[in-house]
Amino acid sequence: MHALTLAVLMMVSGAPDSPDVPQFKIAMPGLDGVRLEDREAQFFTEYLDQQLTEAGALVTTDREISAVLGLERRRQLLGCSDSGQCMIELGGALGVDALLLGSVARLQTRYQVNVKLISVKNAELLASESQGADNDEQLLEEINGIARRVARRGAEKVSRSLVPERIRDLKAPGLQSPVLVAAIGIVGAAAAGFGGYAYTQADARYQQLLVATDTAHAIQLRDEGLTWRTGTYLGFGAGGVLITAAVAAFIVGNTPVAPKVAIAPAPGSLGVALEWRWP
Repeated sequence: MHALTLAVLMMVSGAPDSPDVPQFKIAMPGLDGVRLEDREAQFFTEYLDQQLTEAGALVTTDREISAVLGLERRRQLLGCSDSGQCMIELGGALGVDALLLGSVARLQTRYQVNVKLISVKNAELLASESQGADNDEQLLEEINGIARRVARRGAEKVSRSLVPERIRDLKAPGLQSPVLVAAIGIVGAAAAGFGGYAYTQADARYQQLLVATDTAHAIQLRDEGLTWRTGTYLGFGAGGVLITAAVAAFIVGNTPVAPKVAIAPAPGSLGVALEWRWP
Protein backbone atom coordinates (compact mmCIF):
# COMPACT_ATOMS: atom_id res chain seq x y z
CA MET A 1 0.00 0.00 0.00
CA HIS A 2 1.22 3.49 -0.76
CA ALA A 3 2.60 5.45 2.15
CA LEU A 4 -0.14 7.09 4.11
CA THR A 5 -0.08 10.84 3.55
CA LEU A 6 -2.06 13.02 5.86
CA ALA A 7 -2.05 16.79 6.01
CA VAL A 8 -3.75 18.12 9.08
CA LEU A 9 -4.19 21.86 9.26
CA MET A 10 -5.33 23.40 12.49
CA MET A 11 -6.51 26.98 12.30
CA VAL A 12 -7.14 28.32 15.78
CA SER A 13 -8.23 31.93 15.71
CA GLY A 14 -9.05 33.61 18.99
CA ALA A 15 -11.42 36.49 19.36
CA PRO A 16 -9.32 39.67 19.35
CA ASP A 17 -10.73 41.11 22.51
CA SER A 18 -11.91 39.89 25.86
CA PRO A 19 -15.70 39.63 26.12
CA ASP A 20 -15.42 41.46 29.48
CA VAL A 21 -14.28 44.67 27.77
CA PRO A 22 -17.18 46.84 26.50
CA GLN A 23 -17.49 47.21 22.76
CA PHE A 24 -16.34 50.51 21.24
CA LYS A 25 -19.36 52.73 20.54
CA ILE A 26 -19.33 55.60 18.06
CA ALA A 27 -21.96 58.23 17.28
CA MET A 28 -21.78 59.35 13.65
CA PRO A 29 -24.03 62.24 12.57
CA GLY A 30 -22.90 61.80 8.96
CA LEU A 31 -20.39 63.15 6.48
CA ASP A 32 -20.89 66.68 5.23
CA GLY A 33 -20.95 66.77 1.44
CA VAL A 34 -19.01 69.53 -0.34
CA ARG A 35 -19.98 69.98 -3.97
CA LEU A 36 -21.88 66.71 -3.71
CA GLU A 37 -25.57 65.96 -3.96
CA ASP A 38 -27.25 64.96 -0.72
CA ARG A 39 -27.79 61.37 -1.88
CA GLU A 40 -24.09 61.04 -2.74
CA ALA A 41 -23.01 62.27 0.68
CA GLN A 42 -25.57 59.94 2.26
CA PHE A 43 -24.20 56.99 0.29
CA PHE A 44 -20.63 57.65 1.46
CA THR A 45 -21.90 58.11 5.02
CA GLU A 46 -23.71 54.78 4.94
CA TYR A 47 -20.65 53.10 3.49
CA LEU A 48 -18.46 54.52 6.29
CA ASP A 49 -21.02 53.31 8.84
CA GLN A 50 -20.89 49.83 7.30
CA GLN A 51 -17.09 49.72 7.35
CA LEU A 52 -16.93 50.89 10.98
CA THR A 53 -19.33 48.11 11.90
CA GLU A 54 -17.25 45.58 9.97
CA ALA A 55 -14.19 46.83 11.86
CA GLY A 56 -15.90 45.98 15.15
CA ALA A 57 -17.40 49.27 16.37
CA LEU A 58 -21.01 49.74 17.38
CA VAL A 59 -22.27 52.74 15.43
CA THR A 60 -25.13 55.07 16.37
CA THR A 61 -26.34 56.70 13.16
CA ASP A 62 -27.70 60.19 12.59
CA ARG A 63 -31.26 58.90 12.49
CA GLU A 64 -30.79 57.18 15.85
CA ILE A 65 -29.16 60.31 17.31
CA SER A 66 -32.13 62.41 16.23
CA ALA A 67 -34.57 59.84 17.63
CA VAL A 68 -32.88 59.99 21.04
CA LEU A 69 -32.14 63.72 21.27
CA GLY A 70 -34.62 65.30 18.92
CA LEU A 71 -33.59 67.36 15.91
CA GLU A 72 -33.25 70.68 17.73
CA ARG A 73 -31.18 69.34 20.61
CA ARG A 74 -29.04 67.42 18.14
CA ARG A 75 -28.22 70.66 16.31
CA GLN A 76 -27.41 72.42 19.57
CA LEU A 77 -25.05 69.75 20.85
CA LEU A 78 -23.24 69.23 17.56
CA GLY A 79 -22.87 72.94 16.89
CA CYS A 80 -22.24 74.44 20.32
CA SER A 81 -19.08 76.35 21.11
CA ASP A 82 -18.43 74.71 24.48
CA SER A 83 -17.33 71.48 22.82
CA GLY A 84 -16.14 69.77 26.03
CA GLN A 85 -19.42 70.11 27.87
CA CYS A 86 -21.39 69.29 24.73
CA MET A 87 -19.37 66.12 24.17
CA ILE A 88 -20.01 64.97 27.75
CA GLU A 89 -23.74 65.58 27.42
CA LEU A 90 -23.84 63.88 24.03
CA GLY A 91 -21.99 60.84 25.32
CA GLY A 92 -24.25 60.56 28.34
CA ALA A 93 -27.41 60.81 26.28
CA LEU A 94 -26.33 58.31 23.63
CA GLY A 95 -24.16 56.00 25.71
CA VAL A 96 -21.26 56.21 23.26
CA ASP A 97 -17.50 56.56 23.67
CA ALA A 98 -16.72 58.84 20.74
CA LEU A 99 -18.18 61.13 18.11
CA LEU A 100 -17.08 60.83 14.49
CA LEU A 101 -17.28 63.97 12.33
CA GLY A 102 -16.12 64.39 8.76
CA SER A 103 -16.67 65.59 5.26
CA VAL A 104 -16.27 64.36 1.73
CA ALA A 105 -15.67 66.82 -1.10
CA ARG A 106 -15.56 66.62 -4.86
CA LEU A 107 -12.77 68.80 -6.16
CA GLN A 108 -12.13 69.49 -9.84
CA THR A 109 -10.64 66.08 -10.63
CA ARG A 110 -10.38 64.40 -7.24
CA TYR A 111 -12.25 63.52 -4.07
CA GLN A 112 -11.11 64.45 -0.58
CA VAL A 113 -12.38 62.85 2.63
CA ASN A 114 -11.58 64.17 6.11
CA VAL A 115 -12.55 62.41 9.32
CA LYS A 116 -11.88 63.03 13.01
CA LEU A 117 -12.85 60.94 16.02
CA ILE A 118 -13.46 62.82 19.28
CA SER A 119 -13.83 61.41 22.78
CA VAL A 120 -17.15 62.32 24.39
CA LYS A 121 -15.51 62.06 27.82
CA ASN A 122 -13.07 64.95 27.49
CA ALA A 123 -13.28 66.14 23.85
CA GLU A 124 -9.84 64.62 23.16
CA LEU A 125 -8.99 64.00 19.53
CA LEU A 126 -8.66 60.22 19.31
CA ALA A 127 -7.87 59.91 15.62
CA SER A 128 -7.94 61.92 12.42
CA GLU A 129 -7.63 60.99 8.76
CA SER A 130 -7.38 62.92 5.52
CA GLN A 131 -7.21 61.05 2.23
CA GLY A 132 -7.63 61.87 -1.45
CA ALA A 133 -8.96 59.71 -4.28
CA ASP A 134 -9.01 59.96 -8.06
CA ASN A 135 -12.39 58.27 -8.58
CA ASP A 136 -15.41 56.75 -6.81
CA GLU A 137 -13.89 53.30 -6.54
CA GLN A 138 -10.68 54.57 -5.00
CA LEU A 139 -12.66 56.75 -2.62
CA LEU A 140 -14.51 53.70 -1.31
CA GLU A 141 -11.18 51.95 -0.75
CA GLU A 142 -9.90 54.96 1.17
CA ILE A 143 -13.05 55.10 3.32
CA ASN A 144 -12.62 51.40 4.06
CA GLY A 145 -9.07 51.95 5.30
CA ILE A 146 -10.02 55.07 7.24
CA ALA A 147 -12.79 53.24 9.08
CA ARG A 148 -10.51 50.43 10.20
CA ARG A 149 -7.66 52.68 11.29
CA VAL A 150 -9.90 55.13 13.11
CA ALA A 151 -11.81 52.37 14.88
CA ARG A 152 -8.62 50.65 15.98
CA ARG A 153 -6.91 53.79 17.29
CA GLY A 154 -10.05 55.05 19.01
CA ALA A 155 -10.75 51.73 20.73
CA GLU A 156 -7.16 51.53 21.98
CA LYS A 157 -7.23 55.03 23.44
CA VAL A 158 -10.48 54.57 25.35
CA SER A 159 -9.75 50.94 26.30
CA ARG A 160 -12.66 49.42 24.44
CA SER A 161 -12.91 46.25 22.37
CA LEU A 162 -13.54 45.73 18.68
CA VAL A 163 -15.55 42.68 17.76
CA PRO A 164 -16.01 42.32 13.98
CA GLU A 165 -19.50 41.33 12.89
CA ARG A 166 -18.38 38.02 11.40
CA ILE A 167 -16.88 37.02 14.76
CA ARG A 168 -19.90 38.14 16.77
CA ASP A 169 -22.03 35.85 14.65
CA LEU A 170 -19.85 32.87 15.57
CA LYS A 171 -20.18 33.36 19.30
CA ALA A 172 -22.35 30.89 21.13
CA PRO A 173 -22.54 31.38 24.91
CA GLY A 174 -22.99 28.49 27.29
CA LEU A 175 -20.53 26.09 25.65
CA GLN A 176 -17.88 26.20 28.38
CA SER A 177 -18.80 22.76 29.66
CA PRO A 178 -16.41 19.91 30.63
CA VAL A 179 -19.03 17.55 29.22
CA LEU A 180 -18.64 19.11 25.79
CA VAL A 181 -14.85 18.88 26.04
CA ALA A 182 -15.19 15.19 26.84
CA ALA A 183 -17.69 14.72 24.01
CA ILE A 184 -15.28 16.30 21.51
CA GLY A 185 -12.54 13.97 22.75
CA ILE A 186 -14.78 10.90 22.49
CA VAL A 187 -15.87 11.79 18.96
CA GLY A 188 -12.23 12.36 18.05
CA ALA A 189 -11.23 9.00 19.49
CA ALA A 190 -14.05 7.30 17.59
CA ALA A 191 -12.99 8.98 14.37
CA ALA A 192 -9.39 7.92 14.92
CA GLY A 193 -10.56 4.37 15.66
CA PHE A 194 -12.46 4.31 12.39
CA GLY A 195 -9.35 5.56 10.66
CA GLY A 196 -7.38 2.66 12.14
CA TYR A 197 -9.99 0.16 11.02
CA ALA A 198 -10.09 1.69 7.54
CA TYR A 199 -6.30 1.40 7.38
CA THR A 200 -6.41 -2.33 8.11
CA GLN A 201 -9.07 -2.82 5.45
CA ALA A 202 -7.11 -0.84 2.87
CA ASP A 203 -3.94 -2.75 3.70
CA ALA A 204 -5.78 -6.09 3.39
CA ARG A 205 -7.00 -5.12 -0.10
CA TYR A 206 -3.48 -4.11 -1.05
CA GLN A 207 -2.03 -7.43 0.10
CA GLN A 208 -4.69 -9.33 -1.88
CA LEU A 209 -3.99 -7.16 -4.90
CA LEU A 210 -0.33 -8.22 -4.89
CA VAL A 211 -1.28 -11.87 -5.53
CA ALA A 212 -4.46 -11.37 -7.57
CA THR A 213 -4.43 -13.04 -11.01
CA ASP A 214 -7.92 -12.18 -12.24
CA THR A 215 -8.12 -8.72 -13.82
CA ALA A 216 -11.70 -8.03 -12.76
CA HIS A 217 -10.96 -9.07 -9.20
CA ALA A 218 -7.82 -6.91 -9.18
CA ILE A 219 -9.80 -3.86 -10.28
CA GLN A 220 -12.38 -4.50 -7.57
CA LEU A 221 -9.65 -4.80 -4.94
CA ARG A 222 -8.03 -1.60 -6.16
CA ASP A 223 -11.29 0.36 -5.97
CA GLU A 224 -12.12 -0.98 -2.53
CA GLY A 225 -8.61 -0.18 -1.34
CA LEU A 226 -8.87 3.40 -2.53
CA THR A 227 -12.20 3.80 -0.76
CA TRP A 228 -10.83 2.49 2.52
CA ARG A 229 -7.71 4.61 2.14
CA THR A 230 -9.90 7.70 1.87
CA GLY A 231 -11.69 6.58 5.03
CA THR A 232 -8.30 6.28 6.70
CA TYR A 233 -7.43 9.86 5.84
CA LEU A 234 -10.77 11.13 7.06
CA GLY A 235 -10.76 9.16 10.29
CA PHE A 236 -7.19 9.93 11.32
CA GLY A 237 -7.44 13.55 10.20
CA ALA A 238 -10.71 14.40 11.95
CA GLY A 239 -9.77 12.31 14.97
CA GLY A 240 -6.40 13.94 15.39
CA VAL A 241 -7.80 17.44 15.12
CA LEU A 242 -10.72 16.82 17.49
CA ILE A 243 -8.55 15.11 20.11
CA THR A 244 -6.05 17.95 19.95
CA ALA A 245 -8.88 20.46 20.30
CA ALA A 246 -10.25 18.63 23.34
CA VAL A 247 -6.82 18.51 24.99
CA ALA A 248 -6.23 22.20 24.28
CA ALA A 249 -9.68 23.10 25.63
CA PHE A 250 -9.02 21.06 28.79
CA ILE A 251 -5.66 22.79 29.36
CA VAL A 252 -6.97 26.29 28.72
CA GLY A 253 -10.21 25.66 30.58
CA ASN A 254 -12.54 26.74 27.78
CA THR A 255 -14.45 24.88 25.15
CA PRO A 256 -13.94 25.93 21.54
CA VAL A 257 -17.02 27.61 20.17
CA ALA A 258 -18.75 26.54 16.98
CA PRO A 259 -16.04 24.23 15.59
CA LYS A 260 -16.03 23.85 11.82
CA VAL A 261 -14.35 20.97 10.01
CA ALA A 262 -13.32 21.35 6.40
CA ILE A 263 -11.90 18.60 4.18
CA ALA A 264 -9.68 19.59 1.26
CA PRO A 265 -8.52 16.80 -1.07
CA ALA A 266 -5.28 17.34 -2.95
CA PRO A 267 -3.21 15.18 -5.31
CA GLY A 268 -1.71 12.40 -3.22
CA SER A 269 -3.00 13.74 0.09
CA LEU A 270 -6.00 14.96 1.98
CA GLY A 271 -6.20 18.05 4.19
CA VAL A 272 -8.48 18.23 7.20
CA ALA A 273 -8.98 21.64 8.79
CA LEU A 274 -10.68 22.57 12.02
CA GLU A 275 -11.54 26.20 12.74
CA TRP A 276 -12.94 27.47 16.00
CA ARG A 277 -13.00 30.49 18.24
CA TRP A 278 -12.47 30.61 21.97
CA PRO A 279 -15.22 32.20 24.05
